[in-house]
Amino acid sequence: MYFYILILTIIITSYILITINHKNFLKRKDINLEYIVNVSTNIIIALLFAYFIGLKNSKYIVNNNNTIYIQNIIYYLLIIDTLYYWIHRTSHRIPFLKTMFHDVHHDVKNLLPSDTFHNNILEYIIYIFLIHYLPLFFINISITEYNIASFIVLIHSIYVHYDTKAVLLPGFITSTHHKKQKRQERQEREEREERQKREERQERKERKERQERKERQESKLVDNKNKKYFYY
Repeated sequence: MYFYILILTIIITSYILITINHKNFLKRKDINLEYIVNVSTNIIIALLFAYFIGLKNSKYIVNNNNTIYIQNIIYYLLIIDTLYYWIHRTSHRIPFLKTMFHDVHHDVKNLLPSDTFHNNILEYIIYIFLIHYLPLFFINISITEYNIASFIVLIHSIYVHYDTKAVLLPGFITSTHHKKQKRQERQEREEREERQKREERQERKERKERQERKERQESKLVDNKNKKYFYY
């Protein structure tokens, strides 16, 4: 247990130092108490999950054999990557999920490594359960293999949010994909806002025309009424 605490302390300390010393840290204006609480809460959730798997419940889900098989690690990574792709894609394609949950993660201008954990808390719990937890019931992976795979996922997540053009490995997505996705979403949002503005302008124009038409009709009725009295 103390070994786990030591490793986690080193990882968290390194993570904080990497974020603070990042080139975008001083550019970010949204690093307030709300942001810190959100990131810290999701880190705690991730640590509790790691503790639950690694120490408390590993005998029910993963075997305790310390033998390392590369194919098991690759198999597990392929499974969680596939699950992540489709769940993440769904969160972008369904407006309700995107607006209520996933927009929190993309609502930043300059990426930081800490944005890995900048998520809606409920969404983050669902992600952990469906992507990292559920597959463990269906594959035979040792606790050591699981820890190695989790460390690889963490390193890649930091890399994706590091805002760098350097390529980690061929075929791996980079922060460019994240920024491109963000630009596309911003463009779509701007198009929606512009379309909404056009619709509002058209609605105001039609309302004005209806009002003017109504006034002309009323004026005409008054004129006809006055003419009628004049003839009498």
